[in-house]
Amino acid sequence: MAIEPAARDSWRGLDLLILTPVPTHPATLGNRVRIAEACRVLKAQGARITLLHYPTDEDWRSRLPLDDHAAMRAAFDDVHLVPVTRPLHSAPWPGPDHGIDEWWDPAIGTMLDWLFKLRRFDALLVNYTWLSRAFLHAPPGVLRILDTHDRFADRRALLAAHGIAPEFFFTTPEEEAAGIVRADLVWAIKAEEATHFRALGAREVVTVPHAETSRTVPMTAPGWRAGAPVLRLGIAGGRNTINAENIRAFFAVAREHLRRTLLPVEFVIAGSVCDLVSDLASPWVTLLGSVATMDELYGQVDAVLAPLAFSTGLKIKVGEALSRGKAVIGHAHAFEGYRVAHPFQACEDFTAMLRAIHAIAREPSLLAALEDASRETIARARQRLDRAVAHSGARARARRRSVAIVADTATLRPDSLVFDHLREAAAVLGASAVLEFRLIGDPALADAGCLRQLARHGPIRSGDDAADTVLRDTDAVLFAAIPDPLPADGLALGAAHLDVLALSASGAELTARLPALARGCGEFRLLGQDRSALAARILAAAADGPDPGRVRHIAAPFLAQNHESPLLRALHRAPADGVAVLAERGGAPELLAVLAFLVHGLRLRPTLYAADGIAPAFPPDGILALPAGALLRAAPRALFSPATYRLTRPRFVVEIGAAPGFAAAREVFSRSHIPMARLFDPLAPEEAMLRAEACARSRLPVSALLTLDHLAREADRFAPALGAEAERERGGQAGWAALLGMIAAGHGAG
Repeated sequence: MAIEPAARDSWRGLDLLILTPVPTHPATLGNRVRIAEACRVLKAQGARITLLHYPTDEDWRSRLPLDDHAAMRAAFDDVHLVPVTRPLHSAPWPGPDHGIDEWWDPAIGTMLDWLFKLRRFDALLVNYTWLSRAFLHAPPGVLRILDTHDRFADRRALLAAHGIAPEFFFTTPEEEAAGIVRADLVWAIKAEEATHFRALGAREVVTVPHAETSRTVPMTAPGWRAGAPVLRLGIAGGRNTINAENIRAFFAVAREHLRRTLLPVEFVIAGSVCDLVSDLASPWVTLLGSVATMDELYGQVDAVLAPLAFSTGLKIKVGEALSRGKAVIGHAHAFEGYRVAHPFQACEDFTAMLRAIHAIAREPSLLAALEDASRETIARARQRLDRAVAHSGARARARRRSVAIVADTATLRPDSLVFDHLREAAAVLGASAVLEFRLIGDPALADAGCLRQLARHGPIRSGDDAADTVLRDTDAVLFAAIPDPLPADGLALGAAHLDVLALSASGAELTARLPALARGCGEFRLLGQDRSALAARILAAAADGPDPGRVRHIAAPFLAQNHESPLLRALHRAPADGVAVLAERGGAPELLAVLAFLVHGLRLRPTLYAADGIAPAFPPDGILALPAGALLRAAPRALFSPATYRLTRPRFVVEIGAAPGFAAAREVFSRSHIPMARLFDPLAPEEAMLRAEACARSRLPVSALLTLDHLAREADRFAPALGAEAERERGGQAGWAALLGMIAAGHGAG
């Protein structure tokens, strides 16, 4: 049956990651068939599928079936294997039932983290509740879909009620609920189980029955209607105790019935269940065993039996037979999940099934009516399947977020710290959103290699073409540059990292323009390592309106992932020597004392980077006088050039004042394990801070000099201990996670 037009493109353009513990090829077992068919429907509706296979089946435990793996690779856009690092299908411990994560392998989580880091997925589909821990590794914005396949709560009690020892996975309702609630959308294989999962607290449940593409399997020999001497009836099943016990129970009834009626029938059993019922072989019971395809069975039988009086889940082999257009005689329980189209499909017990067989033996034309019923039943199931999968695609599309990143072409250079910020922000945001870049400035100023790197994350637009439209049509905009003119109102969520903007704009310019940009957004987040005086002024001006809470500060580093930029690589490789002094004002009085102490007291040759470019005015004599050549001066831009550190890097760094353009230096030096002293800092305590810190602070002149003295003597010892302090100084990664959460939740939209 063709996919309904309304569902045909529901997944078009969406990227789906599927986690499965069983292979899809060859589809010889029911669970493989279920997963393979679900994938086929998803692909038919337009999904791009990456399959993550955690091999648990027996035939994958001692070897790598290369042909099967190759078939899977041919069937999907991408396929990855997870190494198995723990015993498979272990017995429950310490209680009688499995914990929901008892079969979890940490290697799966590691693989998921890697995949989500490499690329963006719109949805993660996990097969089986006992792998639901995978959802904890999905980033914000990814739709989490759980294909349950079966109900595992109270399964041990069900088996015990029929005298069967527990097997495979079984758990409690409480544990199953813990797995179910991790999903945004739960697929139940039949309506009866959908009700169960809703009662456990599932957010949303849809019924996704098993229904394969309809096709006809031709008979390989004359059948009952063509005058064959016996009516041949097929039974298919996998190797599990539930199938075996149901088949035995059916034949216990059938044996007596056939003895009394002498019906001309033969039963043919196919599948790995034959391993468990080998004693049933007789002149009227043929065991085919495992077959390459069940069509070997369907091509030689007149009808298929579904003798299942108890079980869990939906009977995949029932759906398989229905899709082949075979006449199916079933127990009512076996047809749970399907809409019955003929009384013989839902017999009340095994005796009623035998009466149906008897009727067909007397009237072969009933087979045609039952085959029509099979086609009707599977058509209805296929419609429900297509609609449920299409609904899932619509949910994934609704969760999909888009982000525009605004950048100045002049900053797109390999040695630009702004470009490092753009590259890492794109990697972080691109894991949860569709990216687009909006460039301002002369396109000729951008480095071609930098453009190619950004293009890996999304399309690039430049010039004035539909500038406002590009920004308004996205869920969020990250500004690494402020456009001129400012975009019109209507942006949903805007964000900008103050330390990045300060690298190419003055504090006065940012104070004048950023508040207006923030007021044009439904919500605005100003990122920065700390809430500086400049950030406070901008936020106060931007919050002028009826809803000041929509404009807030987020503590976040400007290098979102801590990847090594060219600047960081240069700082890490160069030997430590000398000291760098960063000053907001070159003529600040306190700067003279600090430089004099570094030269005279500590015998160092400092390099001064003054934000205003003014040279300090040293007296010609006295304790503040410096000999010729004792002080080196460099332009502020050289502070962020990798070429500056080809030979040496500073042993430690001194900052006086709080120039916005130097805010990024704190993160760069702390990531490079270079100690830093912030002197005359009004937020520092009055006493000198002499313990090992990434950023020692002092407030008063005496404590400032003591801090310098201690840092000069202990800098080499401090460096290895800077990791935790540097993380605190950068604000960790929580700020970027908070921004991702806002984008995923659609804050500011509408």
